[in-house]
Amino acid sequence: VEGLTKNEVDLIIENMIKKINEATNDMQEKLCFRNLVMFILNVNLPIKINEFLLIKFSDLFDEDNNLKPYKFFLGRKHNDENIDIPMPEVVKNILLLYIERYNITYQNNANDSLFQSRKHQVITQMAWGRIIKESAQEVGINKNINTESTRKAYGLNVYELSEDKLNALLFLGE
Repeated sequence: VEGLTKNEVDLIIENMIKKINEATNDMQEKLCFRNLVMFILNVNLPIKINEFLLIKFSDLFDEDNNLKPYKFFLGRKHNDENIDIPMPEVVKNILLLYIERYNITYQNNANDSLFQSRKHQVITQMAWGRIIKESAQEVGINKNINTESTRKAYGLNVYELSEDKLNALLFLGE
């Protein structure tokens, strides 16, 4: 499985925005917007796909619909701990726009998956993988891509955008 470069991520995002603008009904627009938000969040959080798909509204937002730091459980044989993951501004902005645009609130959605299927269930890894693969193919990216590609994109982009490659590797290793 291959990671996505920054340019490939940008191409996929542009294509997803185009799909939102071309949507012919509210449900199609909402699903396209959901896919965009999922993709942006997925390439900016270094968490495994099974953890990513289970993110609940209450994991990211407080009772006043304000973003809170995202913590995920890092289970290791010798050291079980929660780790705070900093969110870039682009992620914060798209999440706030998403909940505002579709009237998603803590009071109504605290225990719901942040990214639901049409049937209001957690999106499966297979469905998310298909969305990513189709989005990449639509913009001419012909790599072996699946759900792990977005996680690899995070690491690849942190490394490539860093001036200090050694510190980038140490950060990624931690």
